[in-house]
Amino acid sequence: MNRLLQVVGVALYLLLAPSPVAAQQPEAKAVAWATDLDAALATAKATQKLILVDVYTDWCAYCVLMDQRVYQKQPFVDYINQKFVAVRLNAETTDTLSYQGKRFPYHAKERVNELAYLLLDGRLEYPATVFLTPQGEIIQAVHGYIEPQTMDRVLHYFGDGNYRTNRWDIYMNRY
Repeated sequence: MNRLLQVVGVALYLLLAPSPVAAQQPEAKAVAWATDLDAALATAKATQKLILVDVYTDWCAYCVLMDQRVYQKQPFVDYINQKFVAVRLNAETTDTLSYQGKRFPYHAKERVNELAYLLLDGRLEYPATVFLTPQGEIIQAVHGYIEPQTMDRVLHYFGDGNYRTNRWDIYMNRY
């Protein structure tokens, strides 16, 4: 019995103790999310990067899935940080938000902040990914959960500037 307790104790130690290999691995980077769209716009203008807005809600299971499968995965993190100014926007925030000199309050009846309503053109489907020019003009809102492989294509379509010269369907046939 005493020997069994020793074996179990050693096994637990090995399972729970930090691995020297894991300790040597660099900490994973994260998307550099901004929450202030005006500040993101200033950064985008200065860097000439597009703005990527992740519009989500707290109750949305597909929003969580998109975060886990796309926004937390290293290849996506690196590409988004390189090519975009990234903004997270809770569509149901009750805070009054400011953007381009205008104020956007929360509307309890519709359960949405006016800024999210504007960015999504009234189509309140979550998650949604909105791409803006460095001047803050809406290029495109992409509604719904996007599988990682498709999201890779979407990100490159906008991030590499392909949206300027190719229709989406033509781009997809070449990618």
